[in-house]
Parts: sequence; structure tokens; C-alpha cells
Amino acid sequence: MNTRRLELWILLADLAWIAAAFFISDLFRFGFTWTADERISIDALMPFAVATAIIWIGLSFFMQMDGFRGGWKFSTVFSHVLFGSCCTTAVLLTLGYLTRSYVSRLALAYLLLLLFGGCLGIRVMARAMLRRWHKGGNVWRVVILGGGRVAQEVATKIEQHPEMLSKVVGLLFPD
Repeated sequence: MNTRRLELWILLADLAWIAAAFFISDLFRFGFTWTADERISIDALMPFAVATAIIWIGLSFFMQMDGFRGGWKFSTVFSHVLFGSCCTTAVLLTLGYLTRSYVSRLALAYLLLLLFGGCLGIRVMARAMLRRWHKGGNVWRVVILGGGRVAQEVATKIEQHPEMLSKVVGLLFPD
């Protein structure tokens, strides 16, 4: 799988989760009320959901929040998603203050907690899916030419990046 395609799939899953978290947070806060007078809450949250999606797209492009840069480490993924959620929270709170529109703070808190948990879960599931493909043998088998320190580093880097779906099967050198 191409790394760019993986980034795109993770971003699309994040955006789908933002939409789902938006409705789930409204459901948690206001329940299953669907009358016109009681649906004002979802209209008040709509600009925040759109702003969340725009902020998340920007952060994904500038921070590389897919979690697979430099080798997949849970602590790195956790910190990227936490930082992205904190940035999103800061911008949404600023947006809420500047627009002076009523929005339920509890619904907004639910939205941000669901955003963090869901986006972290998406990355963990992507890692598990790639790991399953890797263990299932659906990988490119790679032979590295050379046997020195550089060849060992290349082999280590390939093993640390499961999104490449490559497995080093050997080193070929004339000695």
C-alpha cells in the first residue's frame, strides 16, 4: 500500500468520525428529541463540526498526523492525536467566544473527547490491519544488496515501517 494512499484513507476515516462524533455528542447531550424547537442544538453545533473538519485537515497536512512517520510507536501516535485535539479545542473555544453564539459546552466537550478517542482508535486499527497483512504474507519480499552498516540500517527502517508492506528476506553481498 502506498504511504500517501494510507494517509488519505486515515484522513477520510477521521473526517467520517468527526461527522459521527458530531451526531453522537448531540445525542449524548440532548437525547433523541427531533422536534423543530429542540433541534436548535444541532444547528448551533454545525459550525463547530465544520470548523473541526477544516482544522483537522490542516493539522493532518502540516503535522503528518497519520502516525506512521519515523516508525509506528503508540506514544508518538498518542501525542500527535492529543496535540491535534488540543489545537482543535483551542480554536473551537476561540471560535465560540468570538461568535458569541450559544452552544452547549457539554456537547462540545463530548465532541472533543469522541474526536480524540475515535482518531486514536482509527490509527490503532490501521496499524492492526497492516500488521495482519504483514503477518499474512501479503508483502513485498526485499533483498538488500550490501552487507555493511548502511544495509543493516535500511533493513531496520523497512521493518519499522509496516505501512510499506515489505519484508527483508536477506542481505546479498559478495563476501
